[in-house]
Amino acid sequence: MKSIKYNYYNLMHLNPRNYLLTLLIVVLETLIFSHVLFKEVYSRKNYYAVFKDGYLYLNIDIDNTDAVNHGKYLNISGKKYEYKINNIGDLQVDEIKVVNYQTYELVINDSFKQNELQEITIYYNKERIINKLLKVFFGKE
Repeated sequence: MKSIKYNYYNLMHLNPRNYLLTLLIVVLETLIFSHVLFKEVYSRKNYYAVFKDGYLYLNIDIDNTDAVNHGKYLNISGKKYEYKINNIGDLQVDEIKVVNYQTYELVINDSFKQNELQEITIYYNKERIINKLLKVFFGKE
């Protein structure tokens, strides 16, 4: 098997097949980079909720209330629903987990079985992927 040494002469005299491979790699990198620069995504939080009397009830700890207050929509079993906060309960303490939480009463345009436990995902804080990556790498808030 022939060993390839890359020096200035070899790089300047690549055969056309290598040019196509290089061009393909550059095009793919450009597409991925532009996707990361311009694509906007939501942050999301997962919760469990109970459907009672036409409302969806969530127990949210105090640290995560902004996700519900500023959320754009929620996802239940693969379906998107816009929601409206009907009522926010009083501050309560879970003595087992030692966490403060509030019960949120949400209105959605669908009905489920009474007392059915649903896993929901709330989507909030839409921003570009590049901004999210900068926050992860540099801790920028």
